[in-house]
Parts: sequence; C-alpha cells; structure tokens
Amino acid sequence: MSIGAELLERGHEVAWISLDKNLTDKLPAGGKLLLIQYDQTDEEKKKVNSTSISFQKDRLWY
Repeated sequence: MSIGAELLERGHEVAWISLDKNLTDKLPAGGKLLLIQYDQTDEEKKKVNSTSISFQKDRLWY
C-alpha cells in the first residue's frame, strides 16, 4: 500500500482490487477499492475445468 500512497501524494488516481470489503478502511485517503463480488464454488470450478479439458481433447491441431 505504500507505493499506492506515494502515487496518491503525487496526484495519481490509485485503486486496489480485493475480495475483502473491509480493505476500504485501510486504504490511504483518496484511494479507491474495486471490490470483486463473485467467487466460484469448488463444484463450479471442477465443472469448468472438466469442460475445458474435454474441449481441448476434441480440438483438431494442424
């Protein structure tokens, strides 16, 4: 965060990305939080990975 604070002091716009909405309280004055509000369940991750692997096996390479 110290680099971001220094950039803010020099007039830059600075934002942090996090899953933790409590980070807002820890940001330097003027800093912005871009909150990630989505997280896949383990089951969803397995489904995406298995679909990706199946797709790769079906692709034709020339």
